[in-house]
Amino acid sequence: MTDCLAGPAHLNKSGHLVGGCLSRDRTTNTPGTAERGPLCDADLTHATAGIALLTCDYRDLEQLLPRPVGQRGDGQPSRGGEAPIPLRLDVEALQREIWWLTTAWAEVLADRHRLSDPPMRIRDGYAVEWAVRILSPRVEQLARITDVQMASYPRPDDTSTRFRTVTLTYVPGAQGVLDLSRAHQRARSVLGLTEPVYVLPGYCRSRGCGRPQLRVKGGSDTVWCDYCAAVMTRDDYDRYGNLFLRVEAAA
Repeated sequence: MTDCLAGPAHLNKSGHLVGGCLSRDRTTNTPGTAERGPLCDADLTHATAGIALLTCDYRDLEQLLPRPVGQRGDGQPSRGGEAPIPLRLDVEALQREIWWLTTAWAEVLADRHRLSDPPMRIRDGYAVEWAVRILSPRVEQLARITDVQMASYPRPDDTSTRFRTVTLTYVPGAQGVLDLSRAHQRARSVLGLTEPVYVLPGYCRSRGCGRPQLRVKGGSDTVWCDYCAAVMTRDDYDRYGNLFLRVEAAA
């Protein structure tokens, strides 16, 4: 058993801990234990669900791109002279990253497991769909693959070797799983599908926990502990909230 490759959380620009292993110790920020490979079960489960949705992410991001000038919504040409539409370069870059990551890692799996060859000369959206069909049921196998040499990997690290216009990077399959999962999270953020999570004062009431890790989503009636996953209603929290605050003040 080893520490999860996802590692500890890091500080964002606002000074909050983000990312990291999903099963990490919230008090010491140490990653959880991986028993079946480089990643813990929580990260594998989370990544499997996210990778399966990358096809939908790619398709939904397409709706954010402007249509070509001179083309109506039905695809028929219209009269010219319209004002140019600003491009969404961030959306195009994210789509390109999703295409690159999914097709590259799917080809690695297809080669090692002797699966069907990747389709040739098809649109990027169909290539992503093929790749996700290969990746989705084999996330655990992908996480166990050792270092693979990638050319122009979208997320190079400090060990990458640059040769003229090409960057060579050795990437383990587990890192590929994390990069695919994070691409899904970025797509959800761009699409406006993420919900804000607020920190509540007080301590968890679960026996054996008692940590100040209470969270709630905006407009939700459910309060949960971010450490032990214990759940209570917002009414229960409001009823016992003063008690929590007295305990916190006494400490």
